[in-house]
Amino acid sequence: MKKIISAVLSAILIFSSIGTVSAYAEKYGDGDNIVVLGDSIASGYGLDEKEYSYAQIVADYMDANLENYAAAGATSSETLAAVRSFDSEKKAQLAKADLVIISTGANDIIEYSSRFILDFAARNDLLKDGYTADNIPEKPSFGDIKKIMSRDKVSEYAKSDSNLLRVNTALLQLRAHMVFTDSSPNYQKYDRIIQTQIIPNIEATVAEIRSVNPNARIVLQNVYDPLQLQQEWCNANYSASYVKILNQFRPTFKDIIKGFADQASNIEGVEIADVYGDFSSFSNDANGCSWYFTKMQNGGSNTDIHPSQRGHLAIAATILDTLGEKREDGGILNRTYIITENKESYPSYALARFEKVKGSYSLGDMDESGTFAPDDSSSILKEYALISTGNPPSVSESLLKAADVTRDGELSPDDASMALCYYAYCATGGTGSLKYFLAEKR
Repeated sequence: MKKIISAVLSAILIFSSIGTVSAYAEKYGDGDNIVVLGDSIASGYGLDEKEYSYAQIVADYMDANLENYAAAGATSSETLAAVRSFDSEKKAQLAKADLVIISTGANDIIEYSSRFILDFAARNDLLKDGYTADNIPEKPSFGDIKKIMSRDKVSEYAKSDSNLLRVNTALLQLRAHMVFTDSSPNYQKYDRIIQTQIIPNIEATVAEIRSVNPNARIVLQNVYDPLQLQQEWCNANYSASYVKILNQFRPTFKDIIKGFADQASNIEGVEIADVYGDFSSFSNDANGCSWYFTKMQNGGSNTDIHPSQRGHLAIAATILDTLGEKREDGGILNRTYIITENKESYPSYALARFEKVKGSYSLGDMDESGTFAPDDSSSILKEYALISTGNPPSVSESLLKAADVTRDGELSPDDASMALCYYAYCATGGTGSLKYFLAEKR
């Protein structure tokens, strides 16, 4: 009992001595230096306060220092411009990076496709009353489609087979504008956005990185298809005629996203993290599985294509597998999976990727619950008491490693104190991982 009281007092003292630290500070240890560039997916846009972006999960797993320069809404040209305008401090961070992760291209695809769709809607009187072509933003989003286009008018329009044929013809044109290359027939008639805009911008971004840091590993994640939705969900949320339109859109966007993945795979100097492949695991659902990893069917606004916590977990696993990383301490990678809801539906291909990189334990999580509680500290003290009195431990070797919270190679009451300290930090609003907490305390 005295040891437990001592541990509690030590935890309170340690916790009070570190003051308040930012939940988004990005030091997780003394390992590699990671720089992240790109868009809202990379920035963690839309996650709740206590959820982790894939960049944070990767950094935690690798005990790394993280600098995240991603910006919501950034296109490939804006990502390039951001890197070119880096100040001396950001250039210094880029110069010492061991790993650079890039997420870009999705907003280029969204803006061009949304503009194309809204222009078609304006020409065919499918906008909401009071809206005209003049109200279409220069760079619209999927959210603007929902805001400006009338669902009722679209549903009525789709009752005509001749109108469905017009939609199909327009979508073929959109596909050509996006994925055609200069080897395609009549390519001069089309904008070829992926070949002429997105890929050159990424190549120029890579060249800028190399001019500052010739040795960093550069990982480019390709783009997942956000319109892989469950047919049952579509039928429950839209009219039958509207679903006909949606079912015409889905194969077009599949071709566009796959076209980007194919063309991006030829960029020199980067390693491709195949997020498209993970989010398109067809073994669970014939339409693809991005619905499982985004918010469109899971508490979002039906146009929120951003990854949920499950999506960020899957992207992190894909990046780590691409890097060939395998650590014993899975950190928040393991913990995030443990507390994931609806695990029975986790797409098999993505799950296999996670299984390849998951750790055998998560530091401090003695009951393997994915959360921290005073019981974890008690378990650590129990193991310390057994070992210190010459008895064998009562837990596996991996959980003994989990008990070594201070990571000094031996078990002591300090490990229990620090685990309890971290519990107190979380209980009072702290959102950083245990590794982040330990790094900040030091």
